[in-house]
Amino acid sequence: NASEGLVWNCKGSYMSQLEKSCDAARPDNKRQKVSSRYIEEILQDPRSCKPFVSDSTSLEDEKGNSDRTKQRLVRLDLSGRDDFGNQECLALAQWLLPSSDKGSKIIELAMNRLYINNLNEDAFGALAESLKMNKTLIRLDLERNGLGTKGGKVIGRVLAINDTLKSLNLSLNDLKAKANASKERNGESDSAEDIGRALAANSSLQELILVRSALGPKGGTALAKYGLAQNKGLIHLDLEGNDLMATGGF
Repeated sequence: NASEGLVWNCKGSYMSQLEKSCDAARPDNKRQKVSSRYIEEILQDPRSCKPFVSDSTSLEDEKGNSDRTKQRLVRLDLSGRDDFGNQECLALAQWLLPSSDKGSKIIELAMNRLYINNLNEDAFGALAESLKMNKTLIRLDLERNGLGTKGGKVIGRVLAINDTLKSLNLSLNDLKAKANASKERNGESDSAEDIGRALAANSSLQELILVRSALGPKGGTALAKYGLAQNKGLIHLDLEGNDLMATGGF
């Protein structure tokens, strides 16, 4: 089916795509080491890195690995940092890979107001590829990142493949579904449609927050038509301030 195709394509091309992205955006090994230290220092900063407190008593059962609960699970908050750029994003992407021991303890990640969509395509692409394959994160907060339609489509592709995220916040990202009669003829789609299709394939996500995301009636309809009607896992959906009107709300 379509979701199996997505997974196969990701696994088949994932490492080569990520390696190319990192190589293209990395000027030298010295800069890479500096960026890696940047993440390490943040993990030692109590203002940005806090112990993770689970609201579930069965975390180890859900993750299928009781040894992981013996680690120092953390909530990493990068929100509003003005020193987070392309190289730092690439370093974070490397940390979030399933093969990374360092990133395996990051359970929650907050990246508010970083405007990651303004990063170059290599950095943003590497982060997205890592998020697709990550098996540790259960909460991801991307509020107010200027994602727009293009960035929303990227996150939609992440959701279609990632099977461990339980909570995703995309509020204040202007994921507007544009009224364009020719887009379907051209094979194009809006971010709301991509996120909707991802919800149809995703059964792990329990909370999706889309407050003031400028979806409008067409965005609400796209979410319902392409995803919500088929989704089996979502428990909490927040669409406040999206001007869905009667057509989108229905």
